[in-house]
Amino acid sequence: MSSDKKKRAGVSLVEVLIAVALISVAASGAAKLVVSTKRLGDTAMDRRVAVQLIRNRVERMDLSDFSDLDMWSVDRLIVDESGVSDSAGRYRLTTEVTHPYTNLAQVYVKVETKDRMTLQFGTMTEEVTTYLSNL
Repeated sequence: MSSDKKKRAGVSLVEVLIAVALISVAASGAAKLVVSTKRLGDTAMDRRVAVQLIRNRVERMDLSDFSDLDMWSVDRLIVDESGVSDSAGRYRLTTEVTHPYTNLAQVYVKVETKDRMTLQFGTMTEEVTTYLSNL
């Protein structure tokens, strides 16, 4: 009878392996969740910055003299989070100004975000078209 107790008193190698396998699966799932959450957070931050860059650009254009609006046109200028030209920036800014009528300017602003994985532009784009008048 004492030999039966000794056999049952410990944990078998199979039980340990099963426990380790279950813990590994749970840890792997948790790690994937953390990575996915980080990626979503980064995407949301990039979108917020892109929209803020557009908003700031349009507001600054609105405050400038109407006759100087054409000077704001840029084509694929790489900028940082504050809109300053930076060759290592994560955002690419395009601004087009057209004048469909004498006292009206159509302003198109597009911000492309550099993909964090591929480091290429164009996968995520925010853009707006608005009008400014000289009245």
